[in-house]
Amino acid sequence: MRYIVIGFVVWLCWAFDVHAQPYCISADHPVVTFEKENPLSLSIYNWPRTLVSYPVLFSLNTNVEEQLELMDVRTGEPVAFQLSDKKYDRGRLCSARIHFFTSMPSGGGFKYNLRAGSRKARVESPVHITKEAGCRILGNAGFNVTVPVSAVINGNIAPAPVISVSNGTAS
Repeated sequence: MRYIVIGFVVWLCWAFDVHAQPYCISADHPVVTFEKENPLSLSIYNWPRTLVSYPVLFSLNTNVEEQLELMDVRTGEPVAFQLSDKKYDRGRLCSARIHFFTSMPSGGGFKYNLRAGSRKARVESPVHITKEAGCRILGNAGFNVTVPVSAVINGNIAPAPVISVSNGTAS
């Protein structure tokens, strides 16, 4: 019964999230904030490094895609991100979904700001491709994907599925 009550409280915290609508970057609101707090200080509600995503609308008159920067408000450090589901209007980015990694410890939270700024291209841990017998490992210090080498079967190329995904540590 205790876990049902705790589960219900967690559901209430997430169900009433005020950002069900996409975030919007405009001339009036040049910064959007992605923020989540975990009000329960229970060790069973600890989210380790997790991929999160948010929809974002862009109503600026210029194309800001190459100028976007995501900053961790709590550390002041820039954060790597990726845009998907991009929609354009006359060469200008109108909407997209932003994806980035974050974690939320028990009783903690996260807070990130997305804005059009002067993003500096930084590659702290470049992507590597490691060739091994029968597979390739693609990734960097933080994330790796292992894929088998494609094979030819009856004269047709059989594409390779993903074998494994890791957090960049040795397996």
